[in-house]
Amino acid sequence: MGHIRADHQTGGRGRRDRAWVSFPGESLAISFTLDEAPQPAPYLFGMAAGVALAEELDCFLRWPNDLVVEDGANYRKLGGILTEIVADRPILGIGLNLNQTDFPEPMTEIAASYRMVTGQVVDAAGMRERIRGALEAFPRPFLFAELKDRWAARDRTPGKSYRLPDGRVAIAQRVLQDGALLGLVDGQELRVDGAEAIFGP
Repeated sequence: MGHIRADHQTGGRGRRDRAWVSFPGESLAISFTLDEAPQPAPYLFGMAAGVALAEELDCFLRWPNDLVVEDGANYRKLGGILTEIVADRPILGIGLNLNQTDFPEPMTEIAASYRMVTGQVVDAAGMRERIRGALEAFPRPFLFAELKDRWAARDRTPGKSYRLPDGRVAIAQRVLQDGALLGLVDGQELRVDGAEAIFGP
């Protein structure tokens, strides 16, 4: 499993081309190239990586691939995973907040770093090896059912708000057997295959 790392980024991005800000020494930005050819549901690589990292870092998940930590009754985003297929190979892009002690607006109330959680300065190289080890040890799934129980143990998706492509808002109910989201939209339960998480609790 090859990887490319960056000490900081000037043009980082997350899902739906949302900006991801990375300053020197404060976060880990790394992409892993997987040897496997894409399978019928390549999104599972990202969801499996989310489970692997949530277990390794003792944090939680929000659909489809955000890493979050508890903050009272709310949750703050610790990192995220972006899965893409490039030249017929899955690429896992991982962004993890490491050593920030504060964040600029509008992230002040919704982001967290590993240092804020543990109270310790984090060594980026050591964290990179922890992440690599967790990903290499995690079995590659071919069905979401193979992830279901381990995902559920870390899942904090229910109740989260998502904006649909048509502008409506879905309140997450649960993750379905195939990895899609069941959302409550205008009082009706609907299957959601793609949506943008709304910043906030």
